[in-house]
Amino acid sequence: MSVHEEDHPRDEGCKDALRALGRKVGVDIMSCSECPFPFCVILESRRLKNLARDIMIMAMHSMHASVDVIAARVGVSTHTIYRVVREKDEEVGNCYWCRLNIKEGGVFCRSSYCTVAYDDRNVAVALSSHRKATDHETSMVETLVENMFQDGVIANANDSKHEHWVVNRVEQDEANFVYNRMSELSAFTKGLR
Repeated sequence: MSVHEEDHPRDEGCKDALRALGRKVGVDIMSCSECPFPFCVILESRRLKNLARDIMIMAMHSMHASVDVIAARVGVSTHTIYRVVREKDEEVGNCYWCRLNIKEGGVFCRSSYCTVAYDDRNVAVALSSHRKATDHETSMVETLVENMFQDGVIANANDSKHEHWVVNRVEQDEANFVYNRMSELSAFTKGLR
C-alpha cells in the first residue's frame, strides 16, 4: 500500500478500497486521498473501539469501581483510566448533550460522530464532541434521521457547547419500532451501540 504517514499500510480495511478501484491487492498501492469510501473504515473502527472503551470506563467509574479493577477489565493502563475519566468529566461537566452521548439506556445508535437517543420523551441527536459539525457530518446526521424516522422533522437546536439536533414529530410507536429494530440488529453487530 502507500507509504504516506496518514495511510494505513498494514490494515486489512484498505483491501476493499483497492478492489473498488479495480487494483490488485498485494501488488498495487493507493493513497487515502484516492479512497472511494465516504469515510475511513479503519479510522471509524478505531474511533468506535475507543468510544466503547471510554463508555465502559465511565460506566464502571460511575459504579465506583477501583482504577485497578477498571484497568484489568478494559485492558488498558491505570494512566489511561485517569486520562479518560478526567477528560470526560471536563467535557461533560454540566452539558446535558454530553450526558446524552455517554448514557446507556434509550440509545438508538451511536458512532464516533454522533449519538441518537431518547431525550425527555423526544428523540435527540448529539455530536460526539464540543464543536460545530462539519458539512459532511451534518449531511450524515440528516441522512441518518431521514432513514430512521421517515416522518420526523430534524431541527438544529444549537444552544450549547456543541452542535445537536432534536427530531420532532416522531410518534412513540415509530420510536419504539426503530428502537426495537436497532436492538435486534445490535444483537448481531458488536459495538453498534
